[in-house]
Amino acid sequence: LVALFVATLGIQEAAAQGLTVEEIVVTARKRSESLQDIPVAISAFTADQMRVTGAANLVELSKFTPGIQFNEQGVQEPGRFYTAIRFRGLGSEIKEPFGQVGSAFLDGIYLSSGVSSLGTENFERVEVVKGPSSAWLGRSTFAGAVNLITRTPSTTEYSGRLTAKYAEDGVYDVSLSHEGPIAVDKLAYRVFVQGYGTDGQYTASDGGALGKERTDTASATLYATPTDDLRIKINGIYAKDNDGAPAGLLISGPEGLRGMNTTGITNCFAQNPTWPTLFKQNNPTLGNLTDFVCGQIPTGLDYLVDTNTTITPDFINYWNNIVPQNSSALKTNSVGLTRKQRRASINIDYDLPFDGVMSGSTLTLLAGYGKEQVTSIRDFDITPVANWLSRDPQIVKTKQYEARLASGQDNPLTWLLGVSLFDASFSSQFSGGEVIVGADGGLSAVLNSFDLDALLGRTVDGICPCGFPPLDPPPLNKGKTFGVF
Repeated sequence: LVALFVATLGIQEAAAQGLTVEEIVVTARKRSESLQDIPVAISAFTADQMRVTGAANLVELSKFTPGIQFNEQGVQEPGRFYTAIRFRGLGSEIKEPFGQVGSAFLDGIYLSSGVSSLGTENFERVEVVKGPSSAWLGRSTFAGAVNLITRTPSTTEYSGRLTAKYAEDGVYDVSLSHEGPIAVDKLAYRVFVQGYGTDGQYTASDGGALGKERTDTASATLYATPTDDLRIKINGIYAKDNDGAPAGLLISGPEGLRGMNTTGITNCFAQNPTWPTLFKQNNPTLGNLTDFVCGQIPTGLDYLVDTNTTITPDFINYWNNIVPQNSSALKTNSVGLTRKQRRASINIDYDLPFDGVMSGSTLTLLAGYGKEQVTSIRDFDITPVANWLSRDPQIVKTKQYEARLASGQDNPLTWLLGVSLFDASFSSQFSGGEVIVGADGGLSAVLNSFDLDALLGRTVDGICPCGFPPLDPPPLNKGKTFGVF
């Protein structure tokens, strides 16, 4: 009781001194509003709050946000190739970037992927909108949306910031920014560069690193206020990722005893001893089924099968010279991914000089462009043998245009009118990508090779025993969405 009484006195004293909670202004509903006044489920983080959490990217920041889960793994593929955003348990297993139930935006411009590569140090604010109330942000936002707002440079003062973080396993995260006026009160700039990397925590059986990541980012912003009523913000960003094989592995029994459960390590067949017999009956030409673990993972595992980290010259020749090529696709000669993303946007706000119902209204014009090139090579069978490797080159291009007219926030009746156009193209092989089956395809029995020349009608060298190359370059999927709100 005494402690409660003292605490109450402290609160009353703080209130008497005019202590106020910092107001957070968000733009998730296409207008500047106080977070406390919005009847929508929104979580917002300011730059200072993100520094306090220590979250270096959206993956880490999502751990401080209820109702959202952001993983560097999508559709059962580890690593930063497919990232999955889930809101309140709603997610999608569709790989196509425009078919998701939740999406991310950079200054209001749609991000197809590569979100996990963007650090939080260059953001002024991060807004997380949960539920279908986010539908006005654009397509693929039925479950929710994340809007990343870059910093707006000061038109009156110069400032800079240097951050450096180092940790074990070769982890580093270094960023440098500088901003200031070009013409005081009229034009300002901001430049930002960041380097992030980790050598990975694990080592594969072939000596390569598992979980190795590298990201280099550069960003530039111009902010102009020619008049008191006109604000123009132009932002551009370039980021490049080079990742090694992801930190994923297969838990198995001793090699050569797959599916036999001879040591009790795997337990699926122990639960149902007829499974090996049924498998043999249905697949008489194949070997024993690869081990599986049912229920609780047993202890004392003595054989962990990991992924390849290097690729044979024959495989590299296959992907770079034999498979039909897309001239814009990136090439990589190791398991992992390489990605380049270029993004640019311009935002123009003009406060209209009208009275009455138009009092305080603002006209906003928004345009953005994005291009992402990413190629991933992954080990399908997750074994140290060079089997069943797949390459999947993807190219995504987006263009977005928007014009809207918003009423003054203090008007008795608030309203918002606008039109938008989203134009995008997407190229990918899907269906497992460009697949090569090597020594035994992940099975214990060697598969018979077949005549690729007869299959493709062309000369193919160096692929043994079999491969499944596509006959044409990846298809280009295009689409436009026009909206009125």
